[in-house]
Amino acid sequence: MKKLLAIALLGLTGTQRVHADNYGGIGVEITTDNAKHVVISRVDMSSPAWRAGIMSGEIIGAVDGQSTEGRDVTSVGSMIRGPVGTYVTLTLLNANNENPHSVSVQRGSIEQQCFVDGSIRLHLSGDEQHGNLDGYFGRESVYLQVYSGRVSGWYKNRHIDLDIRKEYGNNFTISGPLGRSYIRWSSYGGGSFNDYAYCIQE
Repeated sequence: MKKLLAIALLGLTGTQRVHADNYGGIGVEITTDNAKHVVISRVDMSSPAWRAGIMSGEIIGAVDGQSTEGRDVTSVGSMIRGPVGTYVTLTLLNANNENPHSVSVQRGSIEQQCFVDGSIRLHLSGDEQHGNLDGYFGRESVYLQVYSGRVSGWYKNRHIDLDIRKEYGNNFTISGPLGRSYIRWSSYGGGSFNDYAYCIQE
């Protein structure tokens, strides 16, 4: 997951950078999976995407006929966004990258409120049983404690409680709810987490 985790994008970071912005979108958050597919991680209730029957977990293969292969969430999010009232066509596949189908969605006015907005850079000192995570959510420093497979701490006056697991070698996965999103971050060698997510909602 690198998530990290958009409203038409997905995101993560910033402490004082919570912002609200109206734009033409469809009301989804997107991220990338381990295979670098662009995946819908959240569909907002009553949003244009929700009314069109779009579901979380679906892979976005193309936007208006343009392939998403090799693109990051920022690029794909920009492709999805546009003037209110215009249409965007998504080519969607299931979680197994099968059964492609196209859905045309009329963009609506979406209010974006970010809990975290930007990149995530964290380093694990210790292991999943005892240690700490320190680094940055966007430009804001963050310090979280690790104990008995849980990550806990405070960010923007909210309590964070996430799961951390050792996968293989010295690689770890952190997952759980953050803001209104469900995040999943993976480290690759040495316990360092580096991810980009455009906007994890309040």
